[in-house]
Amino acid sequence: MQVIQRIKHPRYEYTLHFGLSPIHLTRDIRKFRAAALVSTEMQSFKIEEEGFWGNQLLIRESDQVIGRTLSYDWSNQILLLDVHGKTYDLVFSKEPLATISCFDDEHFLFNVGLVDRSGTTLVQWKMETGLEDHSHATYLIAVVWYLFLPAAQTYSVSLPN
Repeated sequence: MQVIQRIKHPRYEYTLHFGLSPIHLTRDIRKFRAAALVSTEMQSFKIEEEGFWGNQLLIRESDQVIGRTLSYDWSNQILLLDVHGKTYDLVFSKEPLATISCFDDEHFLFNVGLVDRSGTTLVQWKMETGLEDHSHATYLIAVVWYLFLPAAQTYSVSLPN
């Protein structure tokens, strides 16, 4: 997967080239609660933060909540993502660098992580064959990228413009 960014502070725009239809994610950091607008050729939805600490995410399509994250354990290494009643596991790890993996009933779907290549930190995606045909692929990829962005920004990862 290729990620292209356009930053015009305070708007951060990302295009994730995945399958036939690119996923566009726009984040405006001026808002009290962070949120992102996500669109493809076929759909559009919004990712919003919720809760006192902003530690839960909602996915809204046409102002209707169609998905949300739920904490699974106290250490927050596993986050459950419910989309249209189907639950996925998002597993966070720090070995060797930050990584988020997505599973469907213990079946690996994809992950995004940081890798060190000759002293340069890069973003690397690993995807299961056929992920582009998965009914919730756009939601899953958008939420994982939304959650992963702070790690990429902390390590000053450079993405193509």
